Amino acid sequence: MVIWTYLVLEDVRTTSRKLLMFASVADIVTAACFLMGSLWYILKRQFGSDTIHTDGGDEQANSSDITCVLIGAISSYSQSVSFWWNMATALYLYLEIVQGKRIEAWKWLGITHVICWGVPAIPTITAACYHVFGFNDVLMPACSISRASICWLKGGLGFREYIAWTILTLKGTEILTYFQILVLYLMIAWHVSRTSTNLIRNYQFNREDEKMLFDQTISVVLRANRKLIAVPLLLIGVRIWGTLRMIVMVAWMPSCTTPYPATEWIKVVFMLMEGAGNSAQGLANGVIFCAISNRVRSRIFHDVLKK
Repeated sequence: MVIWTYLVLEDVRTTSRKLLMFASVADIVTAACFLMGSLWYILKRQFGSDTIHTDGGDEQANSSDITCVLIGAISSYSQSVSFWWNMATALYLYLEIVQGKRIEAWKWLGITHVICWGVPAIPTITAACYHVFGFNDVLMPACSISRASICWLKGGLGFREYIAWTILTLKGTEILTYFQILVLYLMIAWHVSRTSTNLIRNYQFNREDEKMLFDQTISVVLRANRKLIAVPLLLIGVRIWGTLRMIVMVAWMPSCTTPYPATEWIKVVFMLMEGAGNSAQGLANGVIFCAISNRVRSRIFHDVLKK
């Protein structure tokens, strides 16, 4: 939706939406990788000559399957790219709104292209060189390491090794994104709210129509401010489950002694929420910047539904 509205609706082609469009491209790649990984798993189980297990010799054979390795590497890279573009969008809005800096779009885009596409490639290539991408069964016993993604980090990695690669390839960037966008968007919202309050207190009206126009403007600003606050909350809300799952695993795994403890249902819930949330980031951006935008909705209705 973000990509479509940017390409079709010329009057919403702002720099911030262009930044968000690149994040949406990465989100599409991520969702496609998850879909391909699921199809690969189903086809492998139904029609493959080898059974898929993560114990003994089967683990070594299946964890190095080239299809799963590629899916794991590409999905890890695309998710990191999306996080970097979301951070770039938040920083751009902060500099424009709070700092009042006029940023030339071509300069900003040039820098962000290098950073957002280049930085995630470093840990991805490093992990690929160490051959850590591959298959790992998500339906493992409770005392095993598992994730919502079938093709990401391969089975057979040690506990500390798995945690280190998890943080390096994805979770480190994800947690950094949480803090960065939360702080910046809250600072933007606070700045807009303070500016609006000062205007309401100090603005002098000469005519009644001026007051009506001013009230309408303030109302629009406050609605936009509420949407800005929703941006980090919605993004964190859909992506936090994988991070919570990793924290639970780090805290609990070293002392795990029973194969099916009472807390197994927590891991299952987190796994399902992580699987849904990891593919929903693009949907969240579409809802915030398109579905609940009056201007975009009206343009879609006028340009599409009226034809």
